[in-house]
Amino acid sequence: MGAKSRSATSFTALAHNHYQTMYIGDGATVEFALPTAVQRAADVTGVYVDGARKTLATPGVAHDYAIRGITSGYVGDKNRIKFAAAPGNLKVIYIDTVGG
Repeated sequence: MGAKSRSATSFTALAHNHYQTMYIGDGATVEFALPTAVQRAADVTGVYVDGARKTLATPGVAHDYAIRGITSGYVGDKNRIKFAAAPGNLKVIYIDTVGG
């Protein structure tokens, strides 16, 4: 089991600075890079693992991921997300963001 995902691909649409980043899970990695620093939670417009939409951390609510620098208790640069549990081996992860 490695500490890094198998691959990452970013697609950028020219209008509205929309980014879609794809990773392939390895069953161990929980933190993934965003293609740009986000300024607010709404800048991450969707996080999906094998097509299932994941939920952002909210105080007192079960969640699937947090955004560094935005989610309470997860400090640092605003260019990474962290899953509560590592996406499974060979699971396709899509992270949609706006901004940049």
